[in-house]
Amino acid sequence: MVQRFYFIEENEEIAGVYMDREIAREEAVYLKEDHPLDHFKLYSLTMAELENYPDEFDFAEDAGLVQHI
Repeated sequence: MVQRFYFIEENEEIAGVYMDREIAREEAVYLKEDHPLDHFKLYSLTMAELENYPDEFDFAEDAGLVQHI
């Protein structure tokens, strides 16, 4: 099974990363309720794709979801 990372972007800034799609969706709903005028985007990347996105990789690594091998 492919490992996916679910990112929430708020006003073009990464606001969160989750390993579970439903949790990411719930968090996005909470953020939208707290900041109704902001723009949010929910997207996912596989581990292979993540290697091509350094900002997302660093964010996931800082969150403890990715480790360098």
